[in-house]
Amino acid sequence: MLRDMATVNELTNWNVKASIEAKYRALKCHIESIENNTLEYTTISNMIQSSTNTNEEVIIHHVYSVAKQTDVLNFRSTLFNQKQLFHGSKYNNFLGILSRGLLMPKMVVNDLGITRTDIGCLGYGVYFSDSVSTSLKYTTSSVARPGRRLLCISQVALG
Repeated sequence: MLRDMATVNELTNWNVKASIEAKYRALKCHIESIENNTLEYTTISNMIQSSTNTNEEVIIHHVYSVAKQTDVLNFRSTLFNQKQLFHGSKYNNFLGILSRGLLMPKMVVNDLGITRTDIGCLGYGVYFSDSVSTSLKYTTSSVARPGRRLLCISQVALG
């Protein structure tokens, strides 16, 4: 996380008063808030609610669309068997996810020199689920906003 913060600071000339837009640009991804009266928001909300265990309540506070040009260019949309799936991660991992994308754990350790704090429940890998309840188990709450968590919905080519 420190490396990602340093990169963002370098790209904003270490200006602590840099605008939030400048900081987002430094992440090299496009982030857009999705209004709750749109079809996209309703589709995502329905996807979340339909994959939640009946004894759980998931409250959606905000929905954002995130696009990383490198991911868009590298994704092979011609592959068959694609699904929108959930990915849960610790709150403090999202700066790295936004700046570098979802990386295989071995790449994080070997190429970036970052120490893994876990090996995951199923070993090293990047995991997705069609169940929001399953993905939420891998998330942690925000320190600044207790109870709030971050979750990704990604277009995944299953092969």
